[in-house]
Amino acid sequence: MTSSPVSRVVYNGKRNSSPRSPTSSSEIFTPAHEENVRFIYEAWQCVERDLRNQLSGSERGLVEEYVEKIPNPGLKCEFQQKRVSI
Repeated sequence: MTSSPVSRVVYNGKRNSSPRSPTSSSEIFTPAHEENVRFIYEAWQCVERDLRNQLSGSERGLVEEYVEKIPNPGLKCEFQQKRVSI
C-alpha cells in the first residue's frame, strides 16, 4: 500500500497592509442599498400603521400573526417569548 504525501497549509507570516474594512465611522452605501433600506422602512411603516388601526378596531384583518399549531421547541428564542405591544 502506497502512502501519498499529506498536504499542509503554509503561511508566509506577512500581513496585508491594506485595511479589510473601513475604519472610519462613516460607511459608504451604494444607491441600490439606500433604495432597499428605504423600501423596507416604508413597507414596515405600513405594516405598523395597519396593525395600530386593527388594534384600535377601525379596521380588521389587515395584519395577521402566524402561530404554529405544533411549535417546535428547538426553534424557541428570546424574541418569540417577549411580546411587543404597540
